[in-house]
Amino acid sequence: MGIAVGAALALLAPAAAEAGPMSVLYDLDSAVHQLVRPADGSRGLGPSRGTYRQEPSSNHLFQGPSDAQHRVHKLDGRALTGMSSQRMAATLRRAVGSGCFRGGADFGCRSHIVFVDEITRHYNDGLPNSVARPRPGPRPGSPGGRLSRAMRILDVPSPFGGTYASRVHFYVSPNMLATMAAGRGPNYDLGRDGRPHFPAWRAVMPALARAGGVWLEMYHQASGPFTAREWRFGPRRFLSVFRRSGGRADRVHFMLSRAPWRPPGRLPACNSPMSCQWELADLPGANRTILRNGVGAYRLGEQAPGWLRQYNRRLP
Repeated sequence: MGIAVGAALALLAPAAAEAGPMSVLYDLDSAVHQLVRPADGSRGLGPSRGTYRQEPSSNHLFQGPSDAQHRVHKLDGRALTGMSSQRMAATLRRAVGSGCFRGGADFGCRSHIVFVDEITRHYNDGLPNSVARPRPGPRPGSPGGRLSRAMRILDVPSPFGGTYASRVHFYVSPNMLATMAAGRGPNYDLGRDGRPHFPAWRAVMPALARAGGVWLEMYHQASGPFTAREWRFGPRRFLSVFRRSGGRADRVHFMLSRAPWRPPGRLPACNSPMSCQWELADLPGANRTILRNGVGAYRLGEQAPGWLRQYNRRLP
């Protein structure tokens, strides 16, 4: 969702935030070109700024010698849910090592990083039973539990640097953050009556904690941008649960997308839908901590220049 080229890449990729911000461009070629080579002459993204391109794409990222080192592989998170822990681990390990070749070196991903697209509701602890209290513990045999065991299997040294687990990154669907923002209790799954009304994510959280990066999708694909309330409560509550499972805040990133309108709710001072998202992402506390790790871009469309202006204001 790479910080340098050459020999340093193996050290950066598993824990990009340790060396500097990391970004991933999960977008069409037109938007990516505006971010990498902006027409107004402003500073674009590139290898020195920790930028990766999510494959598959048609024109990659830089079209130069370092291009392949900054392309990242992708696996279907839904497909993993039907696998055993051992098969999940083998699939992820093979993806890290394969370089995502699709016929010819031009299509290679030499970063040896794989992104799982995505952690959806299929990885939560199951539908809540609002009549029951307390809630049962997480099921080890659930997709989330099996993925956590797979990531433990992968927590061994990789020839590409770090561990195999640290070379796996996860996109996290909006559902997780939105439900955490709405819920109460230690797992943010309870309603006002103290009973579980929202999903919990206990089984999958250890898998995320071992990953090299966790990329929080801060938008509703069908209904527009996150609300101001979701921005204020979701990231902070996610970090609380994530840290409890051993996760490190410097592995967490925001993914921002095109915003058709301003986020609903009480906003900081801002003058456009995109700048409003960035102002909410830069709120003091958990949000600013996450923002400093680097930000990913998803389907920015015509708002790509505005996204880059905000990135250049806030990140090196």
